[in-house]
Amino acid sequence: MDIRERQHGEVMVLTPQVSRLEASNAQGLKNALIDQITSGRYLLALDLSNVDFMDSSGLASLLSALKSLGPHGHLALFGISSKVRKLFSITRMDHGVFRIADTEDEAVDSLQSTSSGL
Repeated sequence: MDIRERQHGEVMVLTPQVSRLEASNAQGLKNALIDQITSGRYLLALDLSNVDFMDSSGLASLLSALKSLGPHGHLALFGISSKVRKLFSITRMDHGVFRIADTEDEAVDSLQSTSSGL
């Protein structure tokens, strides 16, 4: 999976270059997120602005990465389309599970403020 990476302060921002996050490519996203974590990056922001559709496999890849971060890492999502946001709402993953922001700056700020409290 093609994923663009850029450092924004202490936060690694990742942007998957796919319009659909589903069974055929969710493992690629999971692997990319796990690679970041094993490289010592614990503040991750995922830009989903290119993703128009996500199924349960995509959601599972995000949950797996979140679990791998453990108590010392954080994942924020931003740029979520209305269709994908509906999946988070239906599954209630937008309440207390995933940190969801509207913009990259909001996601980065929330992650950096969390890390300063550690």
